[in-house]
Amino acid sequence: MYVQGATVQSIDINAIEILKRWRDFQPAKAAEIAASMDVVGQLQPILVRPGRDGKYVLVAGLHRIEGRKKNGSKTILATVVEDMDADQAELAEIDENLIRANLTVAERAMHVAARKSLYEKLHPQTKQGGQSKALS
Repeated sequence: MYVQGATVQSIDINAIEILKRWRDFQPAKAAEIAASMDVVGQLQPILVRPGRDGKYVLVAGLHRIEGRKKNGSKTILATVVEDMDADQAELAEIDENLIRANLTVAERAMHVAARKSLYEKLHPQTKQGGQSKALS
């Protein structure tokens, strides 16, 4: 994932604030990721944005964080996005879940509906229902 103004850094796991998540934590998934990281390391950075007091707010990667913790790691590789507001962060989390997670049909529907709502909030010109011009 390329985001303008983003840097990849190794950050302290304890400096990451984890707010409300779109998906529930699944210990078995974290254990699977921890086992993979034991063999090949961390292949994909988590995604964070700056928080308060030098901390970070998690955007995507809860299971990777828990996998690193399970392996006894104190740091994690993270893509830090400087200019990401809460709505953009939520949209990025939803997109990550739609791409990576094995969602149920109900979870997928909930994610898609929330994504549409957030996208239209961030890009109001894309809302359906505006006056259309007839094609000649």
